Amino acid sequence: MISVIFCAEYLRKMWRFLVIVIKYGVSDTEDKEERTMKMKLRQAKGNTWYLEDWQLIPLYRTDPRHCILIDSGDLTQRDSIWRTLEANGIRPVGILGTHVYTDHSVNHGFLKEKYQIPLALPVGEAAICASSTMLKAYYYMVTEGQIHAFEDYSNMLVNTDYSIPAGEETVTFCGVDFQILRTPGHSPDHISVVTPDNVLCTGDALFSTDYLMKSKLPYFFSLQTAIDSMQALKGQKPACCVMAHCGVTETLLPVIEDNICTIDTWAQRILALAE
Repeated sequence: MISVIFCAEYLRKMWRFLVIVIKYGVSDTEDKEERTMKMKLRQAKGNTWYLEDWQLIPLYRTDPRHCILIDSGDLTQRDSIWRTLEANGIRPVGILGTHVYTDHSVNHGFLKEKYQIPLALPVGEAAICASSTMLKAYYYMVTEGQIHAFEDYSNMLVNTDYSIPAGEETVTFCGVDFQILRTPGHSPDHISVVTPDNVLCTGDALFSTDYLMKSKLPYFFSLQTAIDSMQALKGQKPACCVMAHCGVTETLLPVIEDNICTIDTWAQRILALAE
């Protein structure tokens, strides 16, 4: 069983390497800084922007030179994030996380240390990344030793400066008021964040229609809980919605329906196979 897990981890890392090679190319003479400066900084609305790559990383600009990151991306994006921000004269002053997962929280600790900034997470998500034992309980398919051995996991371990209590609907973080929406399902205590510009940042609570077509059935910790969260989001009237995977839309309802329909369709297929 352990050898199977190691093989799966190796194949996953090889796949990510191939994605980078295909996307950026490999050259002995090409400057590393150029290869890691491929992100685009784009405006969603007002002071709410996002870093555009194979996934979107929202941020709120507190002034022209500073921002609050909403999630911190994947390990392969680490250099691109800080290089793109610094190339645009922007320095992070805090990280507000929607949830803990390898492609959204693995750079929390690095950026906290690099910029000496605070991290805010939902209390349940903060508990997951507080220790290797807790992280192993979440990623139950790997051993605690593997949590420490693999960078994707070990870099998720981080101390949270502010744990957002259950039921809290507004958070003032780094001087900015954010609306907090409880959207568990993809992870146990997942939140979505509404910026002062009324931009809804859903993390992995919703996936773009294009992404759904490619991924078939994205991962959910609890399918029914995820559907309940999606139904609850129907009551929101954001100016626009930024989904990490991987789109920006002003029409929220069709995307919600696509997500629910995708889960239902695949659940029915699996049920049919089981019968």
